[in-house]
Amino acid sequence: MIDFSSAVFKKEKKEYIEPCELYESLDRNSEAGPLRPSQTNVLLKWHKEHRNDKDIIIKLSTGSGKTLVGLLTSLSYMNEDKLPSLYVCPNIYLFQQTCEEARKFGIPFCILDDSNNIPDEFDKAEKILITYVQKVFNGKTIFGLDNRSVKIGTFVLDDSHACIDSIASSCTITIERKRISKAYDAIIKIFEPDLAHQGRGTLQEIKNKTNDTMLMVPYWAWSRRIENVTNILSKVAKENDNVMFPWQILKDCLVKCDAYISSDKIEITPECIPIKRFGSFYNAKHRIMMSATTQNDSFFIKNFGLSVESVRNPIVDDQYNWSGEKMILIPSLMNSELNNDKFIKSLIHIPHKDFGIVVLTPSFDKSSKYNGDEESIVVDNKNKSNIYQIIRNYKNTDYKNKYLVLANRYDGVDLPDSNCRLLVVDSLPHCENLNEKYEEMCRINSDVLNIKLAQKIEQALGRSVRGEKDYSVIIITGNSLIKFLQTSTNRKYFSNQTQKQVEIGFNIIKMSKDDSEEIDIKYVFQTIKQCVNRDEGWKEYYRSQMNQMERKENKIDILDVLQAEKKAYDYYAIDDYKNACDYIERVCNKYGNLQLEEKNENEHSWYLQRLAKYKFQESEIESEKIQKCAFEKNQQLLKPPSGIQYKKIKYPIDDDRTKRIAKNLQRFDNTEDFKLFVEDLLDSLKFGTNHNNFESAIDDLGKLLGFVCQRPDLTNDEGPDNLWCISSKEYISIECKSEVDMNRTHISKEEAGQLDQHFGWFKDEYKFDAFRNIIIIPTNNVDRKVHFTQPIFVIDNIGLQRFVSDLKKMFMEFYPYDVNTITNGTIQEILTKFKFIKSDFIDRYSKEIK
Repeated sequence: MIDFSSAVFKKEKKEYIEPCELYESLDRNSEAGPLRPSQTNVLLKWHKEHRNDKDIIIKLSTGSGKTLVGLLTSLSYMNEDKLPSLYVCPNIYLFQQTCEEARKFGIPFCILDDSNNIPDEFDKAEKILITYVQKVFNGKTIFGLDNRSVKIGTFVLDDSHACIDSIASSCTITIERKRISKAYDAIIKIFEPDLAHQGRGTLQEIKNKTNDTMLMVPYWAWSRRIENVTNILSKVAKENDNVMFPWQILKDCLVKCDAYISSDKIEITPECIPIKRFGSFYNAKHRIMMSATTQNDSFFIKNFGLSVESVRNPIVDDQYNWSGEKMILIPSLMNSELNNDKFIKSLIHIPHKDFGIVVLTPSFDKSSKYNGDEESIVVDNKNKSNIYQIIRNYKNTDYKNKYLVLANRYDGVDLPDSNCRLLVVDSLPHCENLNEKYEEMCRINSDVLNIKLAQKIEQALGRSVRGEKDYSVIIITGNSLIKFLQTSTNRKYFSNQTQKQVEIGFNIIKMSKDDSEEIDIKYVFQTIKQCVNRDEGWKEYYRSQMNQMERKENKIDILDVLQAEKKAYDYYAIDDYKNACDYIERVCNKYGNLQLEEKNENEHSWYLQRLAKYKFQESEIESEKIQKCAFEKNQQLLKPPSGIQYKKIKYPIDDDRTKRIAKNLQRFDNTEDFKLFVEDLLDSLKFGTNHNNFESAIDDLGKLLGFVCQRPDLTNDEGPDNLWCISSKEYISIECKSEVDMNRTHISKEEAGQLDQHFGWFKDEYKFDAFRNIIIIPTNNVDRKVHFTQPIFVIDNIGLQRFVSDLKKMFMEFYPYDVNTITNGTIQEILTKFKFIKSDFIDRYSKEIK
């Protein structure tokens, strides 16, 4: 054998550091060509300007080669520092793809074996270890916790946003009612009096296994009874893997966690991911977050402890403008009749198609309507563990005969090119975790939550366009999702690219109405074909519009708030309650300052409750004062331990109802936003709606009509669901039964008793009888044995529909006017025209109990 090495000058093997030189030195496959311009631009910027940084965010557009960039930076650092380099993917599917990429480009890498042993090549910094997030972030991680963590030189987190939910889940103890019923029942029993104080009816619904019902365990009760909970969990952790792994992370800080109880599970979770415990990540010399250009990186601060500076200064390709082609269609805004399941299913069954169709729903419940269709491949609860195999099979199937339905998969699924030329995004994404549901309920109009929601929507829109030359039609359906996109104040939460694509979608709506009087499913088909058949007119229009996209900075800056939250939690975690309170107080002051635009009652009250929780460890008296203040501002929060003294509502002295209506209208930025609010409100006023949403809609409606409104049962756990003061001596009490069976034939004895109690309560509080007792329920029949002490009126299904119909007609009269300049006289004319002036208007929609 010829010794070629003896024929060359003997010297030590060169370890390349500069990324472009490093790439050229790799033994890559023949199909792996040169670096793309965007990859080169980003790599050189990193190498020249950010190489010595600890925290680095690299943003590249979808399909522009983020994986290779992450692998090259990781390998470059490994060559330089001679320290282990770890590359972490958000799931097994992307882990396998990354290994294929590394093999293709000649990147030296290794993986964990079946026994989860860490390879020697990784320890010796000879090869990059590629794995996925669940292997690294768990209570029994092979990389160790705290000071026992494996020392890492470079830690790359690919698709970092997708990793956040997985890591948070690994730090959450979940007690499922079906699987661990004894523990579930025991914890309910411990906190039953405290939960009843928060809401007796809601607690009963939880016991009765009513869906979409939940309560937060009050932090004062949780703190006082933490030993009992710890005893229960320590036993369960020995028997149940789902509890065992997070138990290892939380067992010594349970008192600092929050607990939520629903009808099917209990969740125990910290306010922030305890990221310091994962020392391999937290103490790594370099931490690289790979991110898409459309993603908001603010949450890296609170979840990963990244600096504000690194988030404000990500590494991007300065020459990048936009990538990929998305035709966003909202059929229901083209024709209101194109907004039902029948239309969507007709759309999915496009004849003679040679491309893939994918439906994305927010939950398995939503996707179940596609079950039973011979052409559907539905990923449901039964087969969700095999999702990636199902996706592989789908990609190899005959697109003419099948379409794919995914539930709550807004990230981690790539459907490039003909895999998905038509994507149906069915309904607004919603939260799966109880702590997120609680936040959603309490923090209405929160920038933090709206950014998260917009991010999920953008992730959904990005599933089908995975490269610069990729293209797809995206159908938007579901009233809440459409409303979110339509509302002008929500646009700012999206990236510039998505804002422009949505704007093009609304332009298509206008053009379609100008183009044709009859917009039906055939018209929608023709529009879809203009994209998938590569109509030159459409392509040129899209390019010209996207090239006008502004490269402006996002005006929504929540970085300082998230940093203050993170610092407060870190101090709270080490029992430094003074500093924890100081940092949360700063956030409270930001949202509660009357002189600033940031004033937001719901946000202010949310952080007041956080302050009360931290203050509880120093002074229970001060804590309760703060909690009382928070609850008075926002009744969705925790009721203070000693309750709230009932405050009677009174009709204003000025008696100017139209003035109050005008003032209420001025809280909307424009008439279009008011219209969307009204449509959403009236859509909630139907049987089958969640009781809290229904009661909230009744409250909002009363205020829109210029009345003084209250929800006594919510705030004081007694009295009616809703109370309207409609004149100085006239009140309407409204009991809402929106979730009862539509086939009910009688009002129950218990419900009748409730109504009588409300009359007694009102007489005790207000000392007079001018009180109209209304119950919204499908039937006006009551058992003969039941007797009332005063008249009771029912709004049944027919009455409710007529009420909503009349309200819709009346509010339509407001739409031609500017909500900020409409006169009191105009408001009076509209109320008079639709006979909503006199207090007896409610009689038109109600009937007396039989």
